[in-house]
Amino acid sequence: MTLNSEELQAKGCKVTPQRRLILDILSHSESHVMTAEEIVNQARETQPNISASTVYRNLGTLTELGLLKRLDSVGEGWRYELNSNHHHHLVCLKCHNTVAIDFCPMNRDVKELAEKSGFEVADHSFEIKGYCTNCKVGTKRG
Repeated sequence: MTLNSEELQAKGCKVTPQRRLILDILSHSESHVMTAEEIVNQARETQPNISASTVYRNLGTLTELGLLKRLDSVGEGWRYELNSNHHHHLVCLKCHNTVAIDFCPMNRDVKELAEKSGFEVADHSFEIKGYCTNCKVGTKRG
């Protein structure tokens, strides 16, 4: 998913080269989630003088506007992804590789629980943590 200038403006977001760059980096990433540090490093390949604080500030703004989703950390800080479609994740505890689960295993249960308790759900996330194929070899579990 690539967001264009009109979509940024529709969200009330000033279109800046830094914001466009961050969205472009995330939309073209091989891994659909990236840490802020990874985004800073990639941004500096295009804009060598961009500061880490500028990237962090824009990640916060884009997240508040709902254009990005901030995911729970797994030992390496917050991870970010485009807020494109509702999905969940498999997350490797060793290498932090993240795989999207393109369906929601909790939709019906969450909806029923919310209705019974009168709770209005704004959002939810679901992560299954374990070890990917490459990391599970030789990993102690128990």
